[in-house]
Amino acid sequence: MQLDTVLSVRDLWINYGEKIAVEDISYDVQKGDLVGVVGPNGAGKSSMFKAILGLLPYRGTVKLFGHKFHRELLRSVGYVPQKILFEPMFPATVFDVVSMVLSRANSTHHDRKNGIVNSHMSDYEKVESCLKATRIWHLHNRRIGTLSGGELQRVLISQSLANNPLLLIMDEPVVGLDTRSRKLFFSIIQKASEDHNITIVISLHHLDAVKEYSNKVICMNRSLTFYGKTSDFFANETLMGLCADNGILAHPHEHSH
Repeated sequence: MQLDTVLSVRDLWINYGEKIAVEDISYDVQKGDLVGVVGPNGAGKSSMFKAILGLLPYRGTVKLFGHKFHRELLRSVGYVPQKILFEPMFPATVFDVVSMVLSRANSTHHDRKNGIVNSHMSDYEKVESCLKATRIWHLHNRRIGTLSGGELQRVLISQSLANNPLLLIMDEPVVGLDTRSRKLFFSIIQKASEDHNITIVISLHHLDAVKEYSNKVICMNRSLTFYGKTSDFFANETLMGLCADNGILAHPHEHSH
């Protein structure tokens, strides 16, 4: 395993009772990668992410930053789940929701070069820095339940940035977003990755986003179908045919969010 390997997965199996969700998957993710994960519904993408985060039992080996998995390593991992809904009258503001994660963080431990936050900042300054990084500081006093889908996703990214992650895992974060919101989303995470040395693994259901933004692709359907450079993935006509047959879209349907 190379020194710059951020995530290493070896012989990963996940079962739900008798049902196999993930079957014998192995790959390495290097520092600075933006890896697009594709596969049909039920391919095991979310299960794989949950196993990496220690939320599901599995067989095999997961290493983070060169170390065999233990929970302390998760302090350097951010996670953005699939869309979360809040009741419109839920009283918490955007500022409140992002500040909630600060109480769980040991800020000194998370000081690092190019980090979004540091231990010399007040909690207010930390939240402000995260919300400015995702371009939603102007919404900091808005109730969380009144946001659009794109705005809410940026709140979740802000939360995940508050611990200065080295690795950011994102599970279908752009489902339902329109073209403008989707482009803004990717602009934000690309800048965060470049400015703050964050490696990103993101599951996507639209090949145009994978082609435009990722440098590597994981294609899976329980087992690993492909892992490698994005250019090699799109040059493989057999894989393109499999994607079409399994409902992985070349172009997204538009929604007004």
